[in-house]
Amino acid sequence: MSDISDLELVNAFFGLGSIELGALVSLEKVAAGIDRPVVPARLVLDSCAEEFGYGHNYVYEVLLDLARDWQVNLPLVYFEGSVGNPDDFFGNVGNPDYLLPSPSKCRLTRVGELVCRAQRMESPPVPIGLVNGTMYCGGVRPPFDLDGVRRSLTLVATNKATEDRVIISALGNVAFPGGCLVQGELAKMFKGELGELILAPHIDPVPDGSSRKWAVSHIPALLRTEAVEGALSSLKPDVVRIREESADNLGIARRVTFAARRGCDSSELIARVTRLEALSVRMPAKLPRPMASMIRIWVKEKGTADVLAGLDALASASAEEPAPSPSFSLLRRDHDTRDASRTPTAPTATPPDP
Repeated sequence: MSDISDLELVNAFFGLGSIELGALVSLEKVAAGIDRPVVPARLVLDSCAEEFGYGHNYVYEVLLDLARDWQVNLPLVYFEGSVGNPDDFFGNVGNPDYLLPSPSKCRLTRVGELVCRAQRMESPPVPIGLVNGTMYCGGVRPPFDLDGVRRSLTLVATNKATEDRVIISALGNVAFPGGCLVQGELAKMFKGELGELILAPHIDPVPDGSSRKWAVSHIPALLRTEAVEGALSSLKPDVVRIREESADNLGIARRVTFAARRGCDSSELIARVTRLEALSVRMPAKLPRPMASMIRIWVKEKGTADVLAGLDALASASAEEPAPSPSFSLLRRDHDTRDASRTPTAPTATPPDP
C-alpha cells in the first residue's frame, strides 16, 4: 500500500512532471517583462540547467514535446520553425545520423502561461495532466478531450452524488491528437487496471463519383505514412492507386488514398483493410486509481469553485491560442472521433460502465 496522500496523487495525475514544470518555469522566467515574446531557446536551457540542474539536450526535447500538437492535445510551448512531424520523428528514433530541425526561439502558449500561474497558485488549478496524459513522453496515462474533461469534472463539482458510470460517460473515450480511433481494453483501464489500447486510422470513402476511392486519415502519430502504404500494398491487386495526399493547407494532415480494383467487392475489401494488423498501434494504458475515483478526489481536494474556475480558464486559454500547426488543429475540430454525423468504417469504442 502506497503512503501517497490523495492530494499528492491528484497533483501528480492532473498536473505535469517536475521536468516539464521546470522547463516551463524557466521559459517564463527568461521571457519575463516581454509581451508575448519568442526568446532564444538557448537562454531557456541555460536557465533551467542553472536553477534545476537539468541537462540542455534533455530539456530541449521536453520543450519540443510540449510544442508538438501531434503529441499533446493542448501545446504548452510555441516554437518558431518546424518541430518535426510523426514520419520524421518516429521513423528515425535511434538513428544517430538523423537530426531534427532545430528551431531556436520559443515562447509559452496561453495554456502554458496559465499552467505556470496555476503552479504558483496565482490562478485556479487546471487539469492539464488529464487532457495531455503522459503517453507523449513514453508514459502510460492516456490523453482525453478537453470538452469531455470539462463535462465530467463539472458534473462532480455540481453534484457529488453523480454515479461513476455517468462520470465516465461524460468524460468520453481516450482522445489522441489527430482524432484516431481508440479501442481495446478500456474497461480495465478505467478501473485502474493495466489495459491495452488499440489505435487505428479512419477509413472513409472519397466522394469522387466512382464509389471506389477511399482515404486513410486521422493516422496515429506512432504509425508512419510509409507503413500505411506498405499495409495497403499487401492487398494488391485488389487495392490499386495507393497515393499519399497529405496537404497541411487543407487541414487533413497525413492522408493516404487508395482505390478498389474494378470488379472487386468494395465492402469486402474495406473489411479486409480494417483488419490489417499493420494499420494499428497497440499501447499499454494504466491509471493510478479508477478514473471516477480520481475525478472525485480532484474535486474534493481543490474545491468546487476553483475546479469550475480552472476549467473555464483552461478553455479560454485554449481558444485564444493560434494553432501552431493548422493541419492537426483543423482536423481535431472538424473530424472528432465522437462526431455523430460521421460513420467511420471501424467503430469508435464507447467507454464502458466502470
